[in-house]
This record gives sequence, structure tokens and C-alpha cells, in this order.
Amino acid sequence: MVVVEIESNIETKLEDGKGYILLGETLSNQDTRHFRRAFENLERKNIKEIYVNMARVNQIDSSGVGILVVCLKRAKEKGGNFKIMFPRDEVKRIFKLVNIYSYFEIIE
Repeated sequence: MVVVEIESNIETKLEDGKGYILLGETLSNQDTRHFRRAFENLERKNIKEIYVNMARVNQIDSSGVGILVVCLKRAKEKGGNFKIMFPRDEVKRIFKLVNIYSYFEIIE
């Protein structure tokens, strides 16, 4: 069964006990509240495997980077996994620039 929730430009799916967060074109200050809410909804449902699909993201700012790091830390503290899927080159460049690329498990 697939459950889909959409808030702003963020879509959340549950499938086979895994949570997927599909982002729109940005992950910036105005998007972080919606991202946090999507993540927390998955947490409340006791989802341990969370995948963030960044295939459409072409702009990320420090707030976006920050929320990803916070969620990664929370997932790991609860014994879960938090993986980044299909980041574009620009996103990977920013991750490397701020020295967090190696923090994430990245699925190409």
C-alpha cells in the first residue's frame, strides 16, 4: 500500500515500511518548515528507513543543508537510516563545499 501526503512542494510516500520524501526544485528557508513536518510525520509513524529524493532540487541554501543534517542526526539517534537519492551536481557541490558530503549515504 502506498500512502502519499503533499505539503507545499514536498511529497511524502510510505511504501513497504519505508518513507520517501520527494522535494521540489528548492530546499531553502521557506521549504524547511514543510520538510521538517514531513520528516516528523514519518518519525511519528515509526518509519526507520527514510529516503530523500533530491532529483528535482536545483537550489539549496544553508537552511536546507541544516535541516538535512538535523534529520540525519535524529534518524541515526533512533536507530534508523536517512539516505539522499539522486542529488544533482549543484547539490553535491554544495555538500562538498560545506564538508558534509561524506555524512550522507547517497544513492546515485
